[in-house]
Amino acid sequence: MHNKPPVRTRANLGQRVHTGRTQTRSNPLATVRELGTFSPNDAAFALAYARPVRSDINLGLSLRILQRNIDDKNGYAGSIDLGGQWLDLLRGLDFGIVARNLGSAVTVGST
Repeated sequence: MHNKPPVRTRANLGQRVHTGRTQTRSNPLATVRELGTFSPNDAAFALAYARPVRSDINLGLSLRILQRNIDDKNGYAGSIDLGGQWLDLLRGLDFGIVARNLGSAVTVGST
């Protein structure tokens, strides 16, 4: 068989927030007339879980909620990552596969 340590059940909860600089909107056809300012913000909240289903097969799943804010407009989306690993498929060879970002794109405003 293989001499790798067993993979234990693992779960993870994460958060990432990005706040942009305040930006100024102006009309390029006017003489530098300021139209206003805004601050863009992005956030991602994730929950991940992985576990062995047999001694040689591991599976994992990650769920994400994405939020984007630009000026007074908000957008939300969700996505899923799926992954699997087959240990010692052939002597000395492990096989892994992943599908990432299955879900919708963030749409902000009426675009």
